[in-house]
Amino acid sequence: MLDSTSLPDMGLVASRRTNGLREQPGNRDLLLTEAHHRMRNTLTLLMAWLRLDFAPAKLADLSEAIDRFEGRILAFGELYRLLSVGAGSGEISVEDYFESLCRSLTVAILEPKGLRCEVRIEEGFLAAKRCERLGLIIAELVTNAAKHAFPNEQTMRERGLVRVDAVYRDGCWCCSVSDNGIGSVGSFDGCGGRVLEDLAESIGARLIVESDCRGTTVTVVVPNRE
Repeated sequence: MLDSTSLPDMGLVASRRTNGLREQPGNRDLLLTEAHHRMRNTLTLLMAWLRLDFAPAKLADLSEAIDRFEGRILAFGELYRLLSVGAGSGEISVEDYFESLCRSLTVAILEPKGLRCEVRIEEGFLAAKRCERLGLIIAELVTNAAKHAFPNEQTMRERGLVRVDAVYRDGCWCCSVSDNGIGSVGSFDGCGGRVLEDLAESIGARLIVESDCRGTTVTVVVPNRE
C-alpha cells in the first residue's frame, strides 16, 4: 500500500532531462503532452487494479480506505488533465480553471497531509496556453508547500493552511501561493527551482518569493498579453 504522506513530483520529469524548457522550444509541448498522457493512463490502470486486488476483502474500514484512495487517484487524473498542454487557441476563464485545479490539488495532495486550502480567484480570462503554464507553476508551488513547509508534528499539520489567490491588476494577473508553515525558500533550489523559472520565463512572468518564520508566499506576475 502506498504511503499517503509521500508526495510525487508534478509530472515535470520530461522537462528536467534538459537544462531547461527554453533550450528545446520545439519539443517542449510534445514532451509535456506525452508525459501527461502516460500519467493519465497509468492512473486509470492503478484505479482498476486497486479495485481488482482488494475486491475479496469485506472489512468496512478497508473498503473506506480504498474509496479514499480511489478518490485521490481520480483527483490526480483530473489534475493531470487540467495541466495537459493543448487546450487550443483563444481564452479560458481563469476563475473556472483555477478553482478546478485547486479542488484537485486539495484532494490529491493537501488533504492526505491534513492541510487545508483557501482559494480566492477573480473573474477574468487568459490565453489558454498561458493559463496552462501558469497552472503548472501553481501546482508546483502548492506541492512545494505541502512537502517542505510543514514538519511532521501533528499540531503543525492540524493548523496548516495553503492559500491560492489570483487577482487582475494593471494588465497583469498576480497569482500567489502562500502557506503558514516554517518557511521553505530552500525548496526552490535545484531542478525544481529551475523548472519554475523556465515556466515563468516561457509566459513572460516573474516570480517574487517572500519567506520567514510565519510562512512563505510566492507571487507570479503574468502579463495578460504576450
